Amino acid sequence: MNRMRYTVIAGCVVVGLLSGCVCPKCKNGTTPPPPPEPEKDPVVVKPVQIATVTTNSVLQMSARKEIIDNSAVSAKANKHFTSVLILPPDGAVWDADTYNAAIDRFAREFIRQDVDVFVTAAHLAARDDKGGASGLAEGAMDGVKLFDNAVLDRLIKEIVRQGFGAFMSAANIKAGTNDSVSGLIKGAENIVFPFDAVFQIGEFGWEGNANTRFFALNSPGEEFAEVPQPYLDKPAAHVMVFAAPVLHVKGRLVSVKGGANVANAQEIASIDMTLPLNYALPCNYVARYVFTKRGNEGYRMAGSAPNTENFPYDNTDWHTKARQEAEGRIISAIVARLLPKQ
Repeated sequence: MNRMRYTVIAGCVVVGLLSGCVCPKCKNGTTPPPPPEPEKDPVVVKPVQIATVTTNSVLQMSARKEIIDNSAVSAKANKHFTSVLILPPDGAVWDADTYNAAIDRFAREFIRQDVDVFVTAAHLAARDDKGGASGLAEGAMDGVKLFDNAVLDRLIKEIVRQGFGAFMSAANIKAGTNDSVSGLIKGAENIVFPFDAVFQIGEFGWEGNANTRFFALNSPGEEFAEVPQPYLDKPAAHVMVFAAPVLHVKGRLVSVKGGANVANAQEIASIDMTLPLNYALPCNYVARYVFTKRGNEGYRMAGSAPNTENFPYDNTDWHTKARQEAEGRIISAIVARLLPKQ
């Protein structure tokens, strides 16, 4: 009868026949090899993708902006005048075409406000010398009269030129300290001025391009906001500056009520107004700017020009009509400033 024997082999207790150990670990006296590892896919290195973001910002420039008015108008002066003499600047050298055209337009605006207008014979002669008929010839326009008195013409020009109040003070005239006009004053003692006031155009013209409108953008994707120039000292993500020609007009208004009593001549106003051409655009200007950013970089504008605009700002085709509107606006504003509010 077969019997089972317990045999200890290499420290391992096995149960088996005398013919040998059947322990998997010890079979044939060796450790079986591990199973083969599965084949791995080759490692592929992909390029890093940097995200690009695009956004738009809109800039809107209003067609109209208020005239810059640095005028000084006396609150106490008697501005209730019904007639005015319009004079060009002092001196023999001035652009007759520019100032005669300005006189014409001022005259029309005064007349529209029910003020009679006087112009000098020299004004009409300057127009005639250019080969064109003046629209202000006496009788050609209701409310326009010709001022053709040599003595008074010289006198009123001196009054305007010398600065009115200080020069024409009663004490100054009585003392006879202004010999250049004392003879004129004496010669005009019995003559009454046919107008209540004198308006002299001191300056009327367009200056070269200047930076006049400013827009700041704090964050691309928002809308540009118009800001005053000093604001540009503060940090902003992007700033757009628009340049344009500038119209500058200066003048003085003096009251000569009281006839030949020129000691009562009183300066009513000193006019100083400015109107940039882009304050009189043909319509609201609308432009769209494109900004892009890559990864962690900041936004950058895609070129310096707008991506779209409703009219080409840098093209000067719109300037001619805008100049006419700007001149009309500033003349109307000056006349309105000189006349009393109803």
